[in-house]
Amino acid sequence: LSMSTLLSMQRNVLLNRERWMSPIFTWTNVLVFGCLTLYVLFPSLLNTRTLNRFYVVGMILATTYLSPWHTGIDDMFDMALILFVCCRLPAVILSSHTSLVFLCNLGFTFVTIYRASTEEMASEGTFASRYVILWTEFTMCAVTVAFSFALLSVLTRKAELQVQGLNAETHFTAASTLLGLMCDAVVELDSNF
Repeated sequence: LSMSTLLSMQRNVLLNRERWMSPIFTWTNVLVFGCLTLYVLFPSLLNTRTLNRFYVVGMILATTYLSPWHTGIDDMFDMALILFVCCRLPAVILSSHTSLVFLCNLGFTFVTIYRASTEEMASEGTFASRYVILWTEFTMCAVTVAFSFALLSVLTRKAELQVQGLNAETHFTAASTLLGLMCDAVVELDSNF
C-alpha cells in the first residue's frame, strides 16, 4: 500500500500533474514506507521480542492518518475503512496480547470521537454522518479485538496440541523400548488398524 502510494506520488511529480494528497500525507507515507522496509534492511530487528513494539509503532502511524492534518472530516469514513482492511486487521498477527490490540485500537476510537464531536461535516445526514462514523469505528474496534482474541486462542490451542503430540510420541517410544526389553518379540500395527 505504501509502495503504491509512493509510486503514484512520484509519477505525479515527474509528469507535473496535480497531487491528490497533502504534503503532510505524503511525508507520513514516506515515514510509513521507511518503517515497513526497516526490517528488510535489518532482519535482526524483527524477532519475537520486538513484534509488539513494531505493532505499537504501526498503530501510532496508522492513527495519524485519521488526524485532521491528513484526512478531512468528510473523507474520514473512507480512510477509516481503508485503514481497517489494510492495516488494523492484518497487523493483529504482530501482537502477542489482546490487551495491546485493544489499547492501540483505542487511539483510533478516541481520534474518531474527538473529530466527530468537534468538527462540522459538510455531508451531515448522508452515509458518512457522525452516527455512522462512530458506530463503524466501534464495530471495527470490536472486530479487531475479537479477531486478535480468536487468533491468539487458535495459536495457543495449536501449540498445546503440538506439545501433546510430542508427549504422546515420547511415551510411545518409551513404551516400545520397555516392551522390547521385557518381551522376545514386539509386533507393531500399522496406523490404519
